Amino acid sequence: MAGLSGLLNMARDALAAQSYGLNVTSQNITNANTPLYVRREAVLQTQALGTETTGGVQVQGLRRAADSYADRSFLTATSMQSAAKEYDSQLSSVETVFNDSSATGFGSTLDQLFATFQQLSARPSDPTVRQSVLNAADVFASRANQVSDTMATQRTDLFDKATELVSQANQRAQEIAKLNQQIVSARQAGGDASDLIDQRNLKLLDLAQIVDIRTVSGAYDDIMVQAGGTTLVEGSNTQQLGVELDASGNIAYIAHRAGSADAGADITSTISGGQLFAVKQARDVDILDVSNRFDKFVFDVATALNASHTAGVGLDGQGGRNIFDVGATADGAGRAIVLSGDVAGHPEFIAAASNAGELPGGSSNAVILGNVASMPVVFENRTPAQAYGDIVGDIGSRRAASKSDVDLRAGMLQQSKSARESASGVSLDEEMVNLQKYQRAYQATGKVLATVDELLAGLIQKVGA
Repeated sequence: MAGLSGLLNMARDALAAQSYGLNVTSQNITNANTPLYVRREAVLQTQALGTETTGGVQVQGLRRAADSYADRSFLTATSMQSAAKEYDSQLSSVETVFNDSSATGFGSTLDQLFATFQQLSARPSDPTVRQSVLNAADVFASRANQVSDTMATQRTDLFDKATELVSQANQRAQEIAKLNQQIVSARQAGGDASDLIDQRNLKLLDLAQIVDIRTVSGAYDDIMVQAGGTTLVEGSNTQQLGVELDASGNIAYIAHRAGSADAGADITSTISGGQLFAVKQARDVDILDVSNRFDKFVFDVATALNASHTAGVGLDGQGGRNIFDVGATADGAGRAIVLSGDVAGHPEFIAAASNAGELPGGSSNAVILGNVASMPVVFENRTPAQAYGDIVGDIGSRRAASKSDVDLRAGMLQQSKSARESASGVSLDEEMVNLQKYQRAYQATGKVLATVDELLAGLIQKVGA
């Protein structure tokens, strides 16, 4: 009787164990397409009582098929790919500003300005031509204002975006800290924290897209998260990220303890990935550099034209008039340049002649103004067209490099994702094999149970007889 009772207990435990395995396998199959889901494995072991082995089976627990190295590599690749996409998007916006793939770009405006000087040299007394010179000069100044204003607005928008991204990063850090606490509580109580860990992984993925992170696992599956060389999350505690402008007007990322009034630590130079890195790189390196070069270009062209124009005289015989007001230095010249009040509204003041003796039909100064187009007056050794071509070409080179980096990072992300899936993902083929294995074992255990039941029934019948 004791032996048959033992078989019943063994069959009962076996049914529970195989049912547990079936449930785990079903969960894997159900979540095969769930982002960042980590495959579960039912851990079964031979049942033992003291030093005696009963030959039965029992559930030891659940194992997550996690690979910490593959996870960290995937987060790093995610961060770098996010940075590459954001950076390329911002450079695309800069490229669009100049719009030189059509006839409406700034290059066309430059060409038109010098074309009107050439027309003036052929017809210096024609009021229509003189007005076209003023119109072209005004368009040149207005278009320069638009280009510079747009880049300045982009820098403002990028600061706002950095502020928004920092807010999102802080929210994710707080959510990760809260999940850390829940995971530790579950693990200390002997429970399963797999679902909580998967939820935390999704938060980590979101955070990695914003800023490059490093993770270190704790004793109870809690993690420490580092970003930009500082600890962002440790257990249930967090540090807050902040963003401000430094003395040069550039973005500075600051880390300080949540709720603390301290000034915090500047971690700008140690952030090397994610959208925060790309935003700063685009704003304070590329857009700033292009903007400064464009200011220098505008200043040099306007200064050279002013120098030639002041040397000539208008139809009234007077000289010394500027054609542009542009300021004393190149700083902010793109936003500052305007058609000079010396000539605005007075086409007769355009200095086509070199001196009063040439009037009314002299055009030697108009020839000089037109020749500025072929003189090395910009960046000390480049003609206006060459200098502008250098700016546009530089933007194109930066964009080409960023597009190439997007492709490279996408490939690296796919490789790291495949490696992670290989280690932790769900293979439907394997799960179907496991499903059949547990089903067969469950069915076999059911037959054992039925056999024992028949034996017990027969034994009871005989004893009763």
